[in-house]
Amino acid sequence: MNKGALLLLTLALAGCKCAQKDLAQTGAKPLQEIPCPAKGTCKTELIRNKSLSIVKDDFGRQYYKLVDSPETHVVKHEYTRGNEETMPDSGYREEIVFEIGAAGQEFSLKDAELRQVKMLYGRFCFCPKDQVGYFEVHNGTLDISGKGTVNVALDFSMEGIPQVTKQVRATIK
Repeated sequence: MNKGALLLLTLALAGCKCAQKDLAQTGAKPLQEIPCPAKGTCKTELIRNKSLSIVKDDFGRQYYKLVDSPETHVVKHEYTRGNEETMPDSGYREEIVFEIGAAGQEFSLKDAELRQVKMLYGRFCFCPKDQVGYFEVHNGTLDISGKGTVNVALDFSMEGIPQVTKQVRATIK
């Protein structure tokens, strides 16, 4: 009788391990691991077959446009908070965008090398006008790995511009 119970227990445990393995293989685990700052929400996405075209408006402020490109993808991370209906202009948003190759490459960049991926940091709020808009990122490190699934590890800082988001960790498809 003990051998039968032991056999049933072994089969039950083996079945559990198989189910966990199947869930992991089908992608049921979370795709994003982002240390999102408090009181806000974060979203990271991979915009396939697009490139960043950085342009300036009539006042010399830069912004970007997404342009079709089979050679590149754009990674976009967004942090938002606030935006209460009873308080006009209460919203706050930060955005980090940069471009990676579509072929799946692994690389590490630091500081001035971040220009290679056209990295921009955007800050949008009811704040002083010289601290709102898109700015080039010059200080930080970026590690990219993976082909079908892209792993992003970004640590950066902006000189003279307050920021909430200083770190992004994401696994995106």
